[in-house]
Amino acid sequence: MLPEHLLQYLNEQILCRQAQILQLASILDPGYPSPPVIIVHGTVATGKTLTTNSILQALNLSHTVTKVRECITTRHLLERTVLGVKNTIETRTSREFNEIDGRCENLAGLAVALERLLLDNRLSNEKFVIVFDGIDKLRDSHGQPTLFPGLVRLGEIVSRTSPYYDIHPDVLQIRNLTIVLIMTSPLPRSLHRPGLPHIHFTPYDRASALKILSMAPMNIYTSAQVEKMDEQQQLAADEDDAWLWGKYVGVIWDSLGKTAARDIVSLKNLCKKLWVPFVSHIRDGTYGPRDFAKLVVRTREIFRDESVLIDNLTISYPSSESKEGNEMKKKNVKASQDLSYYTKHLLLAAYLASYNPSRSDQVMFTRLHERKKKKIAARKNPTTGTKDGTIAAVSKHRRISRLLLGPQPFSTERLLAIFHAILPDKAPAGNADVLCQIATLVSLRMLVKATAGSGSDSMGGTLDGSGKWRINMGWEYIQQLGKRVGIDMVEFVVE
Repeated sequence: MLPEHLLQYLNEQILCRQAQILQLASILDPGYPSPPVIIVHGTVATGKTLTTNSILQALNLSHTVTKVRECITTRHLLERTVLGVKNTIETRTSREFNEIDGRCENLAGLAVALERLLLDNRLSNEKFVIVFDGIDKLRDSHGQPTLFPGLVRLGEIVSRTSPYYDIHPDVLQIRNLTIVLIMTSPLPRSLHRPGLPHIHFTPYDRASALKILSMAPMNIYTSAQVEKMDEQQQLAADEDDAWLWGKYVGVIWDSLGKTAARDIVSLKNLCKKLWVPFVSHIRDGTYGPRDFAKLVVRTREIFRDESVLIDNLTISYPSSESKEGNEMKKKNVKASQDLSYYTKHLLLAAYLASYNPSRSDQVMFTRLHERKKKKIAARKNPTTGTKDGTIAAVSKHRRISRLLLGPQPFSTERLLAIFHAILPDKAPAGNADVLCQIATLVSLRMLVKATAGSGSDSMGGTLDGSGKWRINMGWEYIQQLGKRVGIDMVEFVVE
């Protein structure tokens, strides 16, 4: 067990997690053997990763943490694990393993690499902990059925595949290797092994959430107003901040957070989003910082509007109830979507891929400047459209505009090609971040699936580059979005 001063320090740093801290500290105690696998599970933002890392550092155990969210494939996950173990062993033992370059294709390769790395560590009877943070969020869904049971029985795989197993079977078994699997929900059927310890991180209740959020209250007054105060007034302002913030967080929980906030992080973001319109009447001198009941009545509209729960909507509330302020509020209720820089260009590229024929891509994006000149000349003199200036023949059969035919399916490869063509600057290295932003557009229903890819769901099909998609946004929105980023979409759309 941890000493009393360390337990007290952890309880102060990690609030409302005393039971989980005691369980993990008891299981990972260096003086006693630990189980080969520990399952740490709970909903999002319940302190699983923070508690595990803090206890490992407090116990001074050799460990490495692999963030599964940052790994694209199973091989990527295994290679990052091998490199993490190698760096930790080299740092603690001052020994170099030049023969290990980090390549690992499967679980057998991981077993061989761990055998070479942890040999000296096992002989010194020192525990080594490998943490897989978010193991159930692995993007490569094809490797999950064999990955989970393989990690659970990793110690047995290493001991049996060791070339020295027949000579020294007791020494070469990895008895001091412990694997911690951090996940959202436990997967007992996927592990294929009973009797594993499970540590559950329960969601925060009202008292716990208010206690955590009250640790860092926001300021009522602006920085300019605080600078004009003397020292005594600043101390009184700090007390008012803590008192009003605690009351305010309770109202947010009762009105919106209890039923709509998914976790403590979303509740904190919700409190920060509504704090400025809530204290605006204090900053202009209408009410005092202790007039909490009057503030709630005056700003009751912000606690009723559920649109603040959507992260991609930006809504501004006027501080005045004048006629002009009410008109501004009606205009701002129709909120605009705020996408990132590359996501906006991806959405524009998706529209062009849906409404432009694929045969026009080479003409539109490789000889763009020449086509612009021809188009401008044709607008100035519509009777001349040929190179020699003669009158072009008018088609007798009028074709239906592609804008009226609806969006057509396109592949991810074509979308990326158009994206790199319309992007004014150089795109980020690799396609991993771009594919994640495409997945974000799919989750926002701005892109919809047209055909299934190799992944089991839309997210998997997006990240592995398979499947086809359609744009789900109209021309007016795309035209306005193009103006925001400085792209005239009329020049790109084929008529």
